[in-house]
Amino acid sequence: MSYKHTLGALCLGFSLMSAAFATHTSETQHIKINYDNGSVYEMTISPKQLSWKGISGEGRGQSQTINEYQHEKLSNHIVLYAWTGNTGAYNTLVLDSAQHKVVDTGTLHDEPWFWKGRYKSITE
Repeated sequence: MSYKHTLGALCLGFSLMSAAFATHTSETQHIKINYDNGSVYEMTISPKQLSWKGISGEGRGQSQTINEYQHEKLSNHIVLYAWTGNTGAYNTLVLDSAQHKVVDTGTLHDEPWFWKGRYKSITE
């Protein structure tokens, strides 16, 4: 393998590692989610806590902090998060860091939802 090919492979490897790191790490991640239905949420995901705040749409003015959640890395760019909220809503959130897409499904009082949209990282 030539020097250029080796350097290219190393760059690709670091790129894939950093994309996986950005999806779920031991550090806190702050994101803003814009759902296709017009709802906007800000979310903070840390190793021991997940919190969200409704900025506009259905959840405007609402917020929750979840102290127990599960997560599973499905690929280098895709992580699934699942939790039961304070209101009893069961929520599953999938983040794709390569395309900045989000899918959010859940059930509250036997009423299911399926939302999709895009997200971006934000700083506080």
